[in-house]
Amino acid sequence: MKNEDTLKKMFVEMCKHTAYFNGEFICLYSDMEYDNDYSYITESSDYSLLKEKMEKMLKLINSDSSLGDKDVETELWHML
Repeated sequence: MKNEDTLKKMFVEMCKHTAYFNGEFICLYSDMEYDNDYSYITESSDYSLLKEKMEKMLKLINSDSSLGDKDVETELWHML
């Protein structure tokens, strides 16, 4: 497992692949999985952990949209 700062940076990159679709926020994992620029994330041994954190974050934001205004690295990360 990578150190926490590295995981946060990877997670923030993943956040760039979220979208609002059919009334909720989702992550477009397939966009990252087919883009070699993100292979350092998708081929990482921590990818499943990062996906789990992403799902938790999206669930939180979809249930309380005010959380979408919070900073991922300093506020939301500790909630996940």
